[in-house]
Amino acid sequence: MDDLNREFWIAEDKEAELISKMLSIYSFAIKTNEFEKLIEKANKFLKEMKKDKDTDYWKPYQYYKIENIKQNYLLSQETDLSQKLQSLSIGARLHFFDYAMVYNYKTYWSGDSSYKTRSFGVFEPVSLENIKKLDIFEQVQELECIPEIASKIEIKENAEQKGFEIKKSWTLAKIYENLLKTEEGKEFLTTYLDNQNVLRFKDYYKTDLKNILEYQQEIRKIADLLVMI
Repeated sequence: MDDLNREFWIAEDKEAELISKMLSIYSFAIKTNEFEKLIEKANKFLKEMKKDKDTDYWKPYQYYKIENIKQNYLLSQETDLSQKLQSLSIGARLHFFDYAMVYNYKTYWSGDSSYKTRSFGVFEPVSLENIKKLDIFEQVQELECIPEIASKIEIKENAEQKGFEIKKSWTLAKIYENLLKTEEGKEFLTTYLDNQNVLRFKDYYKTDLKNILEYQQEIRKIADLLVMI
């Protein structure tokens, strides 16, 4: 980051989010005397922003206090999940956390990553292979995964090419339901899955993943302040 813009992490939150993800698979200790200097720099910036009486934008942002910074940050883990994630490159780690953002409401993952992750130069196919080697996912071929991992356009176009009649107004769920009604439709969906990487996170690791995500929030202030270095 260039020096002129780095202070605006407070509002944008992008850098703090990335740093907290990178650090969240480790327990660590900090040198509190060094963080006092970073707090001073952060608070000086906030004080300048709050001087503008024409806007309330900065009002919700609280000043940093050394009392709110712990010397030791300990990650609670019952399995070897954090150790496995430590073996990944930083890019692959960010790729995995793209899945972690949706794990509590999605059962399946096709290995897709966010634009922010790809902008770091992450090449999805290689990154996904490295994640799969950790053995924290199981590869599945279950028809019920299709509404979660497929797009309407992809399924619609492929199905129409195979001679299925698909109405324009149908949602992906409606297309899926109608294809399931015939053996030919089921065969089409099964063939579609043959060319997909569909993963399901293992139950064994779910509690520890939850702990890591909660830990990311705990170390967020540390991530904020590290941007000030």
